[in-house]
Amino acid sequence: MTNVLSIVPTDTRQTVRDMFAIQDVQSLEEIMESEAFTTLQEEFANAAEGLILDPIDNFNDHFVQVPDLYDLFKVKLDFVDQRERLKDPKYRNEIIKMALNFKPKFAGFPVFSRVKGTTDDYAQDWQKRLMACLLRGLQYYPASIVKTTIDELSDDFNSQFKNKDNIEAYDKFKSELSGGSEKHWAMQHCFDRLGVTAYPFADPPLLTGLGDVMTAMYNPALNSKEKGKSFAEKEFNLFVRAVGIFRRVWPQLAKERIPGSFIRGLVAILAMFDKNVLQGTDEWLVEILEEAKDSRYAILKDTDNVTSIGFDSPFKWTSRKNWQGNRFHQNAVQSFALVWNEIRKDGKNNKSKRIPALDENPILGLDNAKFLDMVPVNKS
Repeated sequence: MTNVLSIVPTDTRQTVRDMFAIQDVQSLEEIMESEAFTTLQEEFANAAEGLILDPIDNFNDHFVQVPDLYDLFKVKLDFVDQRERLKDPKYRNEIIKMALNFKPKFAGFPVFSRVKGTTDDYAQDWQKRLMACLLRGLQYYPASIVKTTIDELSDDFNSQFKNKDNIEAYDKFKSELSGGSEKHWAMQHCFDRLGVTAYPFADPPLLTGLGDVMTAMYNPALNSKEKGKSFAEKEFNLFVRAVGIFRRVWPQLAKERIPGSFIRGLVAILAMFDKNVLQGTDEWLVEILEEAKDSRYAILKDTDNVTSIGFDSPFKWTSRKNWQGNRFHQNAVQSFALVWNEIRKDGKNNKSKRIPALDENPILGLDNAKFLDMVPVNKS
């Protein structure tokens, strides 16, 4: 039997660093010398011009007890675990806003993680607040230090966000890889084979919506043939086919971005069409998706509810047909099946001779059922 652990590299932290081209560990003092932080300081200076900001080093005015002051310049950040705040315009704006309104009473105190046998202290949280302090010219801030190891850094990071929503999915994914999660490494190996990435700061094409992607890859109802397989044995066949179909139908977009919400819906379509209709081939499915772009079928109406438009982008499928809702399996399959029949019966082409019509009963049955195999109309 295949060894499950063989899918997880020996040195997961370094593998993740190399795979996503993540820079080496840096202290805050080193980060302050970077171009990204220098431009952030310029943006902050412009935002603060003419304002009188409250002091932020009067800790005894706010707290009854204060931990020892800590030299923030020495704190280290490792973006294998941490989010790369300075690369994201949204977070840059949040850092500036926080610096303008920083209050120790509300910010509280950071807890840094010291790696056993070293004097290296890592910030696992507090990145925005640390950057805000640096923008305000504050080098020393009260802090506590806890013990950890290099191997525990990812677990330390993940534990903070177990019940929170304020961690980006791609950061959680990156950290799970660093922590040696077999489930996530199985996904990553599949991404490598497909030439896609889930990390927005890596080279495209970018696979978005990791929650949708994980559902597409692991949902047992959609991936019944993969049940019982170890992570090392999983091939994610329907997911791979879905990405291939997307690349055929939207080749230019696929070079930059592949939306997980559409892939999730497409996997549901493959799962319910494959047994009786597609039987392992995707040609008819690709052809229907291509034909659906044509407004002449009058299947989709514009916002005026009069003008006919086509499904020229995957986002029209997911948004206009609610592939992102709680019934995404049913919505995706039902909407696509109805479009299939509309295009198939059009008398202006030869599809009525080549592509079978679908039985309406299982299509309508998805109003109540979660999974039904689509079947062609019985020609007998």
